[in-house]
Amino acid sequence: MEVKNLFGKREFFTRIELHQMIKNHPNEFKHFLNKFQMWDIDLLIRQFFLIIFEAPGLSVNKVIQNFLSQSMLIKKELGDILLYPTFIEVSQYSLTGIEDKNIKKLIQNIDQEKPIIVECIKTLETQFQTIDKKEYLPIIHFIISNGADVNRKNDKGETILHILCKEKRLDIIQFLIQEKLNINPNSINNEGDTALHLACGLHDLELVKFLSSLTTPAVRNKDGMTPLYIAARSQSDEITRFMIEYEQVVLLNPKETILHHMVKRGDQTTIKHLLTHLPITHIIPNKDGMSPFHLACQLGEKVFVEMCMKEKYNIEEKDNNGWNPLHYAVNGGQSKIVDLLLRGGCNPNALTNEGDNTLHLASFVLPSHQASYDIDLLKSLLEYKVDPNHINKNQRTPLHIAYCFQFQQAIDLLKTPQSEVIKDKDGYLPQ
Repeated sequence: MEVKNLFGKREFFTRIELHQMIKNHPNEFKHFLNKFQMWDIDLLIRQFFLIIFEAPGLSVNKVIQNFLSQSMLIKKELGDILLYPTFIEVSQYSLTGIEDKNIKKLIQNIDQEKPIIVECIKTLETQFQTIDKKEYLPIIHFIISNGADVNRKNDKGETILHILCKEKRLDIIQFLIQEKLNINPNSINNEGDTALHLACGLHDLELVKFLSSLTTPAVRNKDGMTPLYIAARSQSDEITRFMIEYEQVVLLNPKETILHHMVKRGDQTTIKHLLTHLPITHIIPNKDGMSPFHLACQLGEKVFVEMCMKEKYNIEEKDNNGWNPLHYAVNGGQSKIVDLLLRGGCNPNALTNEGDNTLHLASFVLPSHQASYDIDLLKSLLEYKVDPNHINKNQRTPLHIAYCFQFQQAIDLLKTPQSEVIKDKDGYLPQ
C-alpha cells in the first residue's frame, strides 16, 4: 500500500508504524514529506495544552497520544528526513522562550487540581516505556516556567512527593530530586505526614532510605507519630531497624520521646515490635527525668514493662523528684505492675526527694482511683515490709495522709500504736 494512501485513511500512526514506513518505503516517504505541510512547533505545543483544558471528557493519555501522532514527523532540513518519535524530542526545538498567557493560565489551573508534572511524566511513560527520563526535562522545565509549582498541594495537602511515594515510584522521585527542581522533602499533607511517614508504612526499604537522606528526622504528624513510630506500627523488621539508626530516639519536646508517646497511646503491638529491635540504651528520660519505663509503670503498660525488665532495664531509675518506677506504679494504682516490680527486686522502701515511701503515695492517690484492688496494693506493700511508720520531710507518716483524705481502709491497715502518737510539723496527730 502506498504511503499517501495510508495517510489518507488514517488519522494518526504509531511510532512502530512510522518506522516501518521509513524502512519499507523510503523514497515514497521522502517524496511525501517534501509535500507535507508540517505544523509549526510552537503551535503544536500550544495546542497540546489547550486540548487538555478544552476537552475535559478526554483523558490526558488520549490527548497526548493524539498530539504525539500528529507531531512526530519533522523535516530537519531539505532532503534530510528525521523521525522524532516523542513529544519531548519535538519540544526540544522551541520549548524555551515560548510565552503564551493562555498556556500559563491553563497550566496553573490544571496544576491546582492535580500536579501536572506527575500527570505528564506518567502519561509519557505509558506511551513510551523505553525513553530515558532525562528526555522529560524540556517539558518539565517548560511546565514549571509557565506556572506549575513543584510543591503545590492537592485538596489532601499532598505534593508531588506524597503522590509518587504512595505509588512507590522511587525512580521518578530520584529523577526529580537529582534534577534540583527545589522540591521540598519536608512538606506535610493535611494529616501532618511527610513523604517519609508514608514510605515507612509501605514496606519499601529503598524508598525509605532515599527519603530519609532528604528529610528532617523525627517530624511528628497530627497524631504525634514520627516515621519511626509508623515503621514499628507497620511491623516491618528491616524498616524499623533502619529507622532506629536514622531517627534514633530523641526528645520531641521537653515532655516526651516517641516512646513516651507510644506508651500513652497504649499501642501494645507497636511497642512490642519496636522494643524487639530497640537497644535498651535508647530508652531515655524527658527533661523531668521521667523515662518511658516510668510512664509505662504508671499507666499499666505491662508489655513495655516486662520487655524492659527482660533486658535488665534499671528498675531503680529515679526521675528529678526522686521517684522510681515503683512510685509511679503506686501513683497510677497499678497493683499488677507493683507486684511485678517487687518480685523483680525493686526496693520497696525507696524514698522520693520529699521523703515519701510508697505507702505515703498510696494513701494520697488511691482514694481517687476508687478501685476494688486498692487494699490489695496496700497489703502487697506491707507484705514487702514497707515501713508504715516512716516520717517524711513534713514529719508525716502514711497514716497522717490516710486521715487527711479520709481513706478509711488505709487507716485501718496503717494504724499502729507507734503511728498514732507521731505529730507532724504542724503539731497534728494522725486523726
